[in-house]
Amino acid sequence: MKNLLKIALLAVLTLGFASCSDDDNNSNNTIDPNWVGGVYVLSEGSYFSKIDGDLTSYDPTQRYVANGVFKAINGRALAGTLNDGLVYGTKLYMTNTDENVVEVAEAKNAQSVKQIELNGARCIKADGGFLYVTMFYKNMVAKIDTTNYEVVDSVETGSYPEGLAVLDGKLYVANSGYGSGNTVTVVDLATFTASNTLTVPTNPVNVLTDGNQLYLQCSGEYKADWSGYEVNPAIYSLATDGTTTKLADATISAMGPNRLYFIDYNYYKAAQTYGFVKLADNSVESLSFSNQGVAAPFAIGVNPTNGDVYITAYATTQTEEGYTMVDYYSNGFCVRYNSDGLQLDQFTVGLNPGTVIFY
Repeated sequence: MKNLLKIALLAVLTLGFASCSDDDNNSNNTIDPNWVGGVYVLSEGSYFSKIDGDLTSYDPTQRYVANGVFKAINGRALAGTLNDGLVYGTKLYMTNTDENVVEVAEAKNAQSVKQIELNGARCIKADGGFLYVTMFYKNMVAKIDTTNYEVVDSVETGSYPEGLAVLDGKLYVANSGYGSGNTVTVVDLATFTASNTLTVPTNPVNVLTDGNQLYLQCSGEYKADWSGYEVNPAIYSLATDGTTTKLADATISAMGPNRLYFIDYNYYKAAQTYGFVKLADNSVESLSFSNQGVAAPFAIGVNPTNGDVYITAYATTQTEEGYTMVDYYSNGFCVRYNSDGLQLDQFTVGLNPGTVIFY
């Protein structure tokens, strides 16, 4: 996908572009000013360490990557905590929880359009010309008109709402309860009122859908002495009446073509595991990624067009005793695999890379 990038981006980022390929065709330093990636990686940064968030643009065809895109284009950093984002229509939307805004930018070049003030803007979905954004500290979901960027309505949910999904005219909102919640709020989009509350396993953090059925990601419940999990993080199928069926232990997951991919990166287990749910029958299969995947995965994104799997990860360091430790102060990275787990590319991104966006 090629659209016009500002000349300013070329001037500022020429040294920041890198080819991750060893192919001779990609080894030169001449950057096409019309280049645009097709993939964004949104990194949260660290609010408490005063490390800004970052927007990385990546072109999987040319295998070029540019970090710091938003700051280069707009002259200001993405401060706060960037929790979620998507491209809808021609615009890129990014939620910034600690700055209490939804950033709106042109998808083609990250040029800022507007900041929508919204308390605790957390997770975002789009449907029917509107954005739906959870307000983490207000226990609400806001409805935003994408023609004028105005908040036109809001509805109460359970406590500390996070991920959400739209299916058959209903909005399903996971209420984490800051680790102790166990409900999903169902909102009728026609009236924008809460029509039902579903009781689900502890600490629901995301609802996913393939357009036909619902799935639920839960972050589990710790034991009273914090020695492990009383209930492991897992993904579940979710019926519209609230019935859940556990499919696999998993700490992170992402929807893809015909598959729901997951990683179980559980601190209390000896090894992490990878797999996917076959959406046709909800059967579960394990999946091996080349190079043993990544040591400390952060998030997954799946290209809806070709099924490529993007796994973001923390930087890591090795202790003298040989243990792998997460580095919470250094930039992370992203690895691109095909749907069978073969590594295609790897590139550097920002700190705490939590969201992969395709456009």
